[in-house]
Amino acid sequence: MPNKSVNNYSILLSDIGTLLVEGRKKSFQQVNTILVETYWNIGRRIVEHEQQGKEKAQNGSRLLKKPGQDLKRQIGKGFNPSHLPIKGLP
Repeated sequence: MPNKSVNNYSILLSDIGTLLVEGRKKSFQQVNTILVETYWNIGRRIVEHEQQGKEKAQNGSRLLKKPGQDLKRQIGKGFNPSHLPIKGLP
């Protein structure tokens, strides 16, 4: 006859593991959503600044060097111009 206490513990452990896996999955999804929204807003702000109400920007590649350098000093790695969210700005 199986020990009911051991069986209940196994079920408890399985339930806790499932809760942890699901919680991690939800947190990764939330973080990803927040990052996508943040980078989209960064790109929008840069485009709005560069275009100044015009249909096209004049020289976006020059503009992207300065914020990339300044953000790297202020926040850390990962903000050089090729990592900013609007690489293809004309």
